[in-house]
Amino acid sequence: MADIYEKKLSHFYKYNSNIHSNDIFKIYQDSKDRIWIATYGGGISVYDSSKESFKSFTQASHNLPSNLIHGIQETNFDNFWIGTSKGLLRFDFNEEAFYKFDRSTGFPLSDINQSSLLLTSQGQVFVGGADGLVSFDEKASLKKIPLEKPYFSEISVNNKPLFPVQGGIIEKDVSIVDHITLKPEHTSFAISFTSGNYLPSYKNKYKYKLNGFDEDWIEPNSQNTAYYTNLSPGTYTFLVRSIDPQYQDNFLETSLELKVEPPFFKSNLAYFFYAILAIGLLASSITSIYTAHDFWTNWNWKKKSTAQMLKTNNQKLEFFTDVSHEFITPLSIITGTLEGLMQQNRLSESVINRIQIAYKSSDRLKRLAKELLDFRKLENGHLKIKAYEDNFSDFVRTVFKSYEKIAEDKQINYTLDLPDQSVFLTFDPEQMEKVLFNLLSNCFKYLPERNAAIKLTLIESQETIVLKITDNGIGIAEQDANKIFDRFYQIENIHRNEGKYGTGIGLALSKGIIEAHHGEIWVESELNRGCTFHIKLKKRKKSV
Repeated sequence: MADIYEKKLSHFYKYNSNIHSNDIFKIYQDSKDRIWIATYGGGISVYDSSKESFKSFTQASHNLPSNLIHGIQETNFDNFWIGTSKGLLRFDFNEEAFYKFDRSTGFPLSDINQSSLLLTSQGQVFVGGADGLVSFDEKASLKKIPLEKPYFSEISVNNKPLFPVQGGIIEKDVSIVDHITLKPEHTSFAISFTSGNYLPSYKNKYKYKLNGFDEDWIEPNSQNTAYYTNLSPGTYTFLVRSIDPQYQDNFLETSLELKVEPPFFKSNLAYFFYAILAIGLLASSITSIYTAHDFWTNWNWKKKSTAQMLKTNNQKLEFFTDVSHEFITPLSIITGTLEGLMQQNRLSESVINRIQIAYKSSDRLKRLAKELLDFRKLENGHLKIKAYEDNFSDFVRTVFKSYEKIAEDKQINYTLDLPDQSVFLTFDPEQMEKVLFNLLSNCFKYLPERNAAIKLTLIESQETIVLKITDNGIGIAEQDANKIFDRFYQIENIHRNEGKYGTGIGLALSKGIIEAHHGEIWVESELNRGCTFHIKLKKRKKSV
């Protein structure tokens, strides 16, 4: 192909383009300057100048009757007449649709001769073939044919035709029946159809489809009969269309509702009996389970009775050591308040002396409590949770206010951020108070001397709540952040530098309480940049 403007010559053949044959019969240029290639054995191709490639139409891609093209002629109606070795085609280029004219559609010629296709200026089409010459008016050939609505001519069940019988499968003539019901023993079904237009059969064609079974429309055999076997129980709709071969949107349709009844073992009554049987088996199983449960309960009770006394003693020891830890948190608040009072210059010396005595006594109690905790290091305890639904927003607000005085005295930016609506949660307020007091005490303990800040934030989602406690204190190193919730773990460099020692049990106890609530607790922190403790709890109403 030569481009005279760019002085470029392109060579297209079977192995470097979409042309399917090198045996070219004719090259044709239409009114829109499109180049058509008619081939022997490769169908017909049209050149797309924008893509500099060919688009081909063949038996395989577009169901042409033959790949031997004997002629091509543009029509007056933006179509093309194409002669093949097996009949004449009308090609709608915009729709990429081919309409066949041969003996099966009433056209008298099957094999079109080479170069025997002509369209006159008056719109007459002349076609030459092995059986003679045919001419017709192009405009008349494009008209839609009149159609008649199809009707059913025969219905057969188990290879036997049906006739109207009172109480039978059909009770009126086949041509007007609109629904039938098949029993489980009716395993095969056939339906024949026709129309009353008295036109030759090639003037129109039929397509049928059984909705609920067929995915696509089907062209029937020469007897215009559809066959089905072993249909599953259910309701179907059989549709048949009388269609204009050239215009698929020109059709008339008839329908028949088909119901296939299930066998007894698949019927609603059978499923009802199945449900009764299942309930009976379930009740029997539950009874057996309870009987076995009672047996194993008594056996376990006897087995555990010998260990109960030892367990009770251990719980007593755990109680005393845990209580000693709980003394530390309120004593921290007391000593912090006393420290604030001692820093006020307007108090008299006698008052300061009394405050110092109270401060030393409180500090002594703290040390005694820490000594009791040393015994806890030898024991591992179990925590009981008594949870009920309560206003978690009010609970957090109450804990927050317990530290307001300390924050005010130390000039700490102490803030609380709660949702607009109250958040309700199932939790143990007593145990949860230990968690919050412990976390807040740690935050207040390691704050900077200037511009200190602590913020409590409660966030509610559809299934969970998250409480964040954030400070801008000395922070925690990454290697320590993963261990601070371990029992008795202490960050040695912090305690040594700050001179503030703990027991190493508070955060471990907090983690145990949160996990007993089926929640999570973790910390995000960077050294010298503060830290944020996260408490995540599920929203539910049952006891934990």
